[in-house]
Amino acid sequence: MPSLTLNAYETITIAEIAPVVDGKPDLSKISPIDLEELAKKYRMQRIIFETARDAFDNIQNDWKGNRES
Repeated sequence: MPSLTLNAYETITIAEIAPVVDGKPDLSKISPIDLEELAKKYRMQRIIFETARDAFDNIQNDWKGNRES
């Protein structure tokens, strides 16, 4: 597996989130997240790695590789 390379210039700075009800997003309540504002409080790398960790925890049962991959 190739190494993961993070490039700050390719990092998305705007995202949208919607609450999940019964496993489906409620798009009527979608709201923007200002990742640059969030980055003022936390280092961007911390946000990326914690998000990756949380994503892994959500797909862990279906994941065939190891945690590091």
